[in-house]
Amino acid sequence: MSATFCVIALLVAAFEAFAPDASAAAEPSPLPSPPGFMKTTTSLTDVVAAADKAFGHPQQPVHSTTETFTVTSKSGTALGTMQSIGNDYTVTTTQSDMTLRYGAYQGQRWEQNYNGETTLIKGIHQEAYANFGLLWRIARLPGARLLGEVAVPSSYVVEVTPEDGPRTWLFFDKTSGLLDQAVEFGSVPYRMEFTRYQSVDGVTLANHVHFIYSSSATDEDLTSRRYNDAIAPEALQIPKSRTLVEFPASVSSTRLPAHIAQGSGRVVIRITIAGRGLDLLLDSGSSGIVLDRTVASELGLTPVGHLGPDNEQLHAMVPEIDIGQLRMHNAIVETADVEDYPDETTKVVGLLGYDFIKGAVLKIDYVHGTVDAYDPSSFVAPPGAQPIEATLDDYVPMVACVVGNATAQNVIVDTGSYDMLLVFSHFANAHFNGTPDPNKNVFARRFFPLMGGYVPVAQYYIGSVQFGGFTFGDVLAYVTYHVPEFEMSQEDSDGIMGQSFLLYFDVYFDYPHRLLYVTPNQTLNNVLQTPKPAK
Repeated sequence: MSATFCVIALLVAAFEAFAPDASAAAEPSPLPSPPGFMKTTTSLTDVVAAADKAFGHPQQPVHSTTETFTVTSKSGTALGTMQSIGNDYTVTTTQSDMTLRYGAYQGQRWEQNYNGETTLIKGIHQEAYANFGLLWRIARLPGARLLGEVAVPSSYVVEVTPEDGPRTWLFFDKTSGLLDQAVEFGSVPYRMEFTRYQSVDGVTLANHVHFIYSSSATDEDLTSRRYNDAIAPEALQIPKSRTLVEFPASVSSTRLPAHIAQGSGRVVIRITIAGRGLDLLLDSGSSGIVLDRTVASELGLTPVGHLGPDNEQLHAMVPEIDIGQLRMHNAIVETADVEDYPDETTKVVGLLGYDFIKGAVLKIDYVHGTVDAYDPSSFVAPPGAQPIEATLDDYVPMVACVVGNATAQNVIVDTGSYDMLLVFSHFANAHFNGTPDPNKNVFARRFFPLMGGYVPVAQYYIGSVQFGGFTFGDVLAYVTYHVPEFEMSQEDSDGIMGQSFLLYFDVYFDYPHRLLYVTPNQTLNNVLQTPKPAK
């Protein structure tokens, strides 16, 4: 069973076991019909039966599967391998000299980044079922319905609305029964086109999948598939995470060279590369370490990986990064245009995100303007600290909090964001009374330098927000407005909680244990003790 098979097979099983009865589900809002849409006299049962016959079944018991493939995009071509036994699998992709790995072992999904750091994945991205080999089987899910047929491509169209995934159209070829196309309706439609089908040992799969996602396109080509190769079981186990952040011997905690920028409240940390001091933002909203491209060039850092579409350097290898007493050796960093001034005297030329934060437990003390790092192997949370489970699927911490009368399951805790709370419009549309109106709401813009630039937002007052065991009333939030491409990159998130919220706490980021801790600080205590004006 291939990795693509594993993901879809597990999800199909989960949906079949727990999905509500279709007759009890609310009818989804209508989508525009496919071009050339016509009614049909066939049935969903007939379409699924034809697909089952067309895709086939193994001619012999399959113990293991080994595949090789390529993934080509505008940034170049990556080479990939996949090994699987049952529902356990490992996928490795290498482009130039950078390697990514991901997989699942005994039901636990995991990923390993360029720096060799392994993260256990909770699995919020339900659209991952579109991992291709058995995508057609979601036509068996409760609630699937046959919409009709189209002439181009000549196919039957089945609509599926998974409980936790995007609504999807499946285009089954009228002659072969195989899947021609699939379209997912997230924030922006995502189309897959399947071609070059080939049968191996009774199973028919597409050797080529063309993906069209917003304005980008990617091609995946299966170059080989073999069954029942000898695969050592330990090859599929979750790999040990590399220790990127190094503490000195016998040191379990250390204060970092850091300060809280006046006015913006953002956390600035001083690092040293090749004897040169640099100021970087401690940014929990960044999925890695980012260094300004000009600075990387001035330091003579070795480029690694592929180049960008304009031949610009995208990644570099840093032999050593010093942060107070901490060290990182041979760290791969992203390079981009980063220059910011969080206060009048500080020039920021990069971001310290996931790769650094995962290597230590970090405490931010907003009252005293300090940042402390603790060795994760010996860290013990302070008495009274409120633990908050964090999801790290996108290499940023996402937590649950109650926004108004609804629970937002995946709010990004972002030390690099100034706002108290930024709510994405898909959550606001589902749970708020009314949507942003240019004639009623006050509008502003928020700048996301690495995610497309300025984003329009509307002011919105929320009656209450519950976080860390505390309830905050009359919260001024912002709701994103008409930015589908920005929200596509955040479609599994509900919003962003920034430093204007966090400054009421001492905040501990414990990525190794997938936890955050908060303890109320003097700022919050002063607010709680301030008498409210008489009405």
